Amino acid sequence: MCLILFSAGFVHITAPQAIGSGIPEMKTILRGVVLKEYLSFRTLISKVIGLTCTLGSGMPLGKEGPFVHISSILATILSKLVTSFKGIHENESR
Repeated sequence: MCLILFSAGFVHITAPQAIGSGIPEMKTILRGVVLKEYLSFRTLISKVIGLTCTLGSGMPLGKEGPFVHISSILATILSKLVTSFKGIHENESR
């Protein structure tokens, strides 16, 4: 019970956009809508710690949705590090 309370509190304080599975938001991003701070490093840390604590508590939860969100954040961060894809993230009109 303590891990669940810690997980919920930590996510609410650090990155509220990390709440939930992340699948509906990923569908929105794939349609071309820009969601600010949804694919940030802070969201990644919050999602990983929240998911780890929730699964460690023994709660029967689906972990596939959060893993999709985590892997999308990692892919975004890695693509920003590669200079050939830099122009994708500089276009504010998208």
